[in-house]
Amino acid sequence: MIKEKREYYRILLGMSFPILMNYLVTTLFEVFDKAIVGNYSTEGFAAISIASSVIYTVTGSLGMLSVAYNIIAAERMGKNHIDKFREDFKLTMIISILVGFIVIIVSLLGGNFLFKYIFAIEDNILKKCLDYFYISSVTIMLNMIIFIFSAYYRNLKNTIITLYSTIVATVINIVFDYILVYGKFGFPECGVKGAAIGSVLGLLCGILVYIIKIYKDDTFELKICCDKETIKKLIKLYVPLLGQDLMECTVFTFMLTGIISRLNVYEIAAYGLSESMASIISLPIFAFSSAAMTLSLQKSFSGEENCARNILKSAITLSCIVVTTIGILIMTFPKLTFGVISNDIKVIQRVIEIFIIVILVQLINVFHQIYKSYLQGKNSEKFVLKCTIVVSIASTIWISFLSKKFGLFGIYIGITINYLLLALLYSNKMKK
Repeated sequence: MIKEKREYYRILLGMSFPILMNYLVTTLFEVFDKAIVGNYSTEGFAAISIASSVIYTVTGSLGMLSVAYNIIAAERMGKNHIDKFREDFKLTMIISILVGFIVIIVSLLGGNFLFKYIFAIEDNILKKCLDYFYISSVTIMLNMIIFIFSAYYRNLKNTIITLYSTIVATVINIVFDYILVYGKFGFPECGVKGAAIGSVLGLLCGILVYIIKIYKDDTFELKICCDKETIKKLIKLYVPLLGQDLMECTVFTFMLTGIISRLNVYEIAAYGLSESMASIISLPIFAFSSAAMTLSLQKSFSGEENCARNILKSAITLSCIVVTTIGILIMTFPKLTFGVISNDIKVIQRVIEIFIIVILVQLINVFHQIYKSYLQGKNSEKFVLKCTIVVSIASTIWISFLSKKFGLFGIYIGITINYLLLALLYSNKMKK
């Protein structure tokens, strides 16, 4: 048993490390990307901030298709249906490209209406916003393609290729952002258009890495089978996955932001700082969760249910160790962590006071995230959606009450209860 656990640790670490590095590289890219435009033009930075929020939201929602595909792919690999695994990959890729093209057309036709009449943006900022948005709408399709490639290779236990793709895409993006935004080395000064073109070029190069890999492996055939059963499965999985993501990441976040905005300025600033640190702590959770979901589902679909559960336990153990370690390091060196983002001593001191519960939230989130990912692949995606809706709505009630009584500390108590309830519901469902 000990030998088996060590093997699971080895596989999970091997798969999770490139995924974690991929998240870190992506985060750094976003910082550099915004810094290039931010130093070029304040209006341009404001325009990109608005347009990119729409791009990110749509990309995240449509990107759930890759999660649905990952579940189907894990089933194919678990049952050793390699030919069907490759056919499903090609079919899902075609669907992603078609959906991407539709989004591009809708963006070109409806972009002006969206930003002018819905967001009420005017004059020069509107022009810059549209200049960026029209070109960047292409990145939605490109990201969908990358997500499908990533899920494909994750099921082949090759996550390092995703890291290589991200590094190439990031470097190309940053280089061309700088060249095209400022007009360096003889290129025209394109401003925000340059940032959008840089993103497109970067993602295209990232996709090229995958294409070279798949041709090198000699596993690609042009023949495509339109399997109606696979399409039905994708739709059946995608709808509740999308609903759960929208509820948890959009609706609940919006309601929580409304509660936080009623606190005093220092409490709001402290929340922003603590969440910046929490996002760093949570990166290993998503990395281990992603790897564990794929591996455990493959084992489960092959009939090895005990192995699947042991993989989940191993992922939980590793996640808790890493989360605790990062949390302690952040608290041990506050000037090197909190001080990088804010130099306000009062805000930093407030975050230090409540950071223990921030770490606790992430430790409970380990169980919530890993159990949720597994259940979504085991025909319980509708159960996850119902739990998310009910608990999220109920959470806003007690978080609002606790925030009035205990301020920022009360908000984190409420979030802790939110994750704890969901983790318990998912754990109970798994036992059944």
